[in-house]
Amino acid sequence: MGVFDQRDYSYEVKQLLDGSSKEMDVNGSGTPDVFSYTASGVEYVDKVTMLLQDPGSMDVRDFGSISGGLSNGLLIEYQSVGSIIQFANLEDNGDIATTFSNFWAPVNGEDGLGFLDDEDTIVASYIFPQPIELESGDFFRATVRDNLNGISFLRMSIMIRKVLD
Repeated sequence: MGVFDQRDYSYEVKQLLDGSSKEMDVNGSGTPDVFSYTASGVEYVDKVTMLLQDPGSMDVRDFGSISGGLSNGLLIEYQSVGSIIQFANLEDNGDIATTFSNFWAPVNGEDGLGFLDDEDTIVASYIFPQPIELESGDFFRATVRDNLNGISFLRMSIMIRKVLD
């Protein structure tokens, strides 16, 4: 795929799911809980987005407001053209802020995005400089490996595009 690619694409946002659930505030400490999207043909991942809401301190060394962060981390990886690649392992809010290139967290009543003007909310996204190519059966996944039951809300999605015939 070149810089002057003139093909037409369809774009879709896909939630990372565990079965039919997109709620990632689960306990994955005993048995890791995998949230994923699997490609059904050749697709390209352009962006990953995370939404985290958790009342509490939200300090840089916490994960949400889980004090001290996660011991195992939220593992984000993908399989592209048969190879599994680790994108990130998020252990605390500092990891979220330094991993994602577009990061928003309201500060002291800032009226940022209207419905998300909550000081306990983080919206983070990463736009891949080169889209990740997924072939049929390849995946993008996030694995919860700690107890996130204390988190109020956590979801992740990816933006994919498919070549239109």
